Amino acid sequence: EERDYVERILSRCREDSLESVLLKVNPVPPSIALAQAAVESGWGTSRFFVEGNNLFGMWTFRGDDDAMLAGNGKVLLRRFSSLLDSVRNYLYTVNVGWAYRDFRKARHRERDPLKLSRFLNLYSVERDRYVRKIRRIIRENNLVRFDLCSLDPDYLR
Repeated sequence: EERDYVERILSRCREDSLESVLLKVNPVPPSIALAQAAVESGWGTSRFFVEGNNLFGMWTFRGDDDAMLAGNGKVLLRRFSSLLDSVRNYLYTVNVGWAYRDFRKARHRERDPLKLSRFLNLYSVERDRYVRKIRRIIRENNLVRFDLCSLDPDYLR
């Protein structure tokens, strides 16, 4: 029974070892997610956030109903039905995307969000400038205070 469970997890994560699965399931520090949401949504003011629940500036390459054209006419951003869908997509992307492999490896051994953030340089075309923005927002807003928070187990029942 336990073996079947492990096999299902490996299959779902498209991995062949538990160690590689564990790299994908460590949590993203809330301070980083909050800082990225602030930057990518323009502190909740961007058109993509307001019209499409896109908290994290997630692109799409499909020109369907779930896409919004950026002002430059060259980039499509995803439209989400809810903020929860946007957060889920962000977490999935960071946890499986090739561009964040180094982030996942570092997250496995490092908990300091200011150090971890340097591995998000491929998240934005701004590269290192983006990382500096994320770090500044984390520091100026003391977002690390959220990294140790947890949900009350009674709330989850």
